[in-house]
Amino acid sequence: ARGRAFRGSNVIEWLSSKVAMAVAVLVITGTVLGYFAYQRSASYEHEVAEVARSLARYVEAFSTLSGEVRAIVTVGPGGNHEMPSSINGKPVTVNITGTAVIVTCGKYTVAEAHTIPFLHFWATENHSMNTSAIALMDIDHRWTGDVASPGKIVLERRAIYASGTEQIFTFCHPW
Repeated sequence: ARGRAFRGSNVIEWLSSKVAMAVAVLVITGTVLGYFAYQRSASYEHEVAEVARSLARYVEAFSTLSGEVRAIVTVGPGGNHEMPSSINGKPVTVNITGTAVIVTCGKYTVAEAHTIPFLHFWATENHSMNTSAIALMDIDHRWTGDVASPGKIVLERRAIYASGTEQIFTFCHPW
């Protein structure tokens, strides 16, 4: 009888060692998969942040140009400054405000500050306006709104006589 108990004990030890090995393999596999999922997510978020950073620097550089000039920013192909229409299969949405460029893609939203003190979010064909009319338009238009593929944003440097003095203004509005 003693030999049988000993053999049964060996089976239990053998079985418990296999269960322990299976648990260890599952823990290691879960850890490795979690690490790769985290790296993929971090890479995705970095790509969204890079789109926001690139557009903020482009808008800043554009606003320093002298003279009248116009550029088209596109979500997708076809503009002077092209942004991807999607990242990781998720659509990209852009909104430019008075202080930041905001890019949303999937669950990520990244805001990149820009340093343009006076950015106007409306279009005008006028070459002469008084400063109070400009201020009223600025109050009513504080951002571009969400622009997604195949959307376009117009950047314009335009000379306007504001209350009798010619000034170059930077306009930024959806097309």
